[in-house]
Amino acid sequence: MDLLREVRSQALDQGYQEYQDRHPASRKRRPIGVASVVILLVTGVLIGIAWRSTAARAPLDARERKNLVSHVQSAQAHESAQHGELAKLRASVDAMKAAASTPIDDKAGQDSAMIPMTGPGVKVVLNDTDAAPEDELGDADLRKLVNALWQSGAEAVAINGHRIGPRTAIRSAGSAITVDYVSLSQPYIIEVIGSPQTIPAKLADTSGGRWMAYLRDNSSITYTVATMDRVSVPGSKASVSHASPHR
Repeated sequence: MDLLREVRSQALDQGYQEYQDRHPASRKRRPIGVASVVILLVTGVLIGIAWRSTAARAPLDARERKNLVSHVQSAQAHESAQHGELAKLRASVDAMKAAASTPIDDKAGQDSAMIPMTGPGVKVVLNDTDAAPEDELGDADLRKLVNALWQSGAEAVAINGHRIGPRTAIRSAGSAITVDYVSLSQPYIIEVIGSPQTIPAKLADTSGGRWMAYLRDNSSITYTVATMDRVSVPGSKASVSHASPHR
């Protein structure tokens, strides 16, 4: 019985008990080891999840990258096409500017002015016989009116039966106005072939038309514009350009 009581009271070996008494911190090593294992397991699980997510995302990233490259290439091709179209438009504009600045007194224009024409149009009458000397019409007034008629859509113009072509000269000679060096008498009758529906309104909106209206309203100069169903103009034999179509 005494042996049993000794065994029960001293469950640990005395040497081991003495070691435990001298090193109490060693009793906590087991919990610390368990925590480390748990942390390592959680870390491994997280790494595995991240790897699986990255592996699953890789095909999608590659597809998106491919689509992005395709969009960039498409945008570059579109930009290149736009540059080409812009170059064509610039060339077209340059060609139109060059054509607009080219004088119309070429052979084709001269030949067309030599052909007699008949068609609907307007008749403009100018007369300054009742005007004061300082208000009398000059060659510059007549040229301004003719250029305004071209600007308004006239296809052919004649003054007192003299065709106005690309090389027709309208000048003053003393107190007279001449067309191709032939003196004109009052009244000045300008016959125009073109649209009778549009020419009067367009003429009134030009600088030449406004100038004629000003002379009519502020002096004794007669200025009338009438539409005609039929106008006839002869051919031209002009040689010097002074009243050319205004572009």
